[in-house]
Amino acid sequence: MNVIEMLSSLPAMTEEERKKCQRVADVFNPIVEQEGNCVADAGRFGFVYLELCREDCPNNFAFDWNHLYFTAEDLFDELINDVVNWKIHQMARDTPLVKLELDELYEVFNVNENEEFINLRTELFEKCFS
Repeated sequence: MNVIEMLSSLPAMTEEERKKCQRVADVFNPIVEQEGNCVADAGRFGFVYLELCREDCPNNFAFDWNHLYFTAEDLFDELINDVVNWKIHQMARDTPLVKLELDELYEVFNVNENEEFINLRTELFEKCFS
């Protein structure tokens, strides 16, 4: 079975879920576009999160990762994680911390208990789902 056949066999996304996903995309696109990424409605295939290729790419217009999402909650979880990771890398940039791995940076910045990151998640969640 090829990818199109597999995706075609999935149940269609409800209009209500499509609207929720679109709202998540509308909230996050201005943020993730700063990284060269985007979220797009892929019709019957759900919503796709395209991440721009950064290294070893023959041109700068290819996408390194692309993921399909069928629920607004799954899309939100992926996007908030990407935004937090991006912010952590921005905070570490131009410091000796830039040499650390992402999991080490999570510990240094105490991401799971850091008020800035908790507030960011809460604010974006409310914009998406209120």
